[in-house]
Amino acid sequence: MGIKVDEYKDDLTVYPGEPKSVIVETYDDHRVAMSLSLIGTRVPGIKVNNPGTVSKTCPTYFSLLENMGIGITYHRE
Repeated sequence: MGIKVDEYKDDLTVYPGEPKSVIVETYDDHRVAMSLSLIGTRVPGIKVNNPGTVSKTCPTYFSLLENMGIGITYHRE
């Protein structure tokens, strides 16, 4: 997304910036899919690879976002 991040053993520092449209890789982690998909509510063009990984904890996650009026586009290859 073009945002500077410093990684440490048990910590992250995320610096301010303007996120750019990207395809987000979830690495099969529901937390990544859920948290980074929220950036798509403010930044057009954010796409989440393997969004189904949210089924581990909240299979209705994207439906819940839609019910709140957040537009979700599903892409099948």
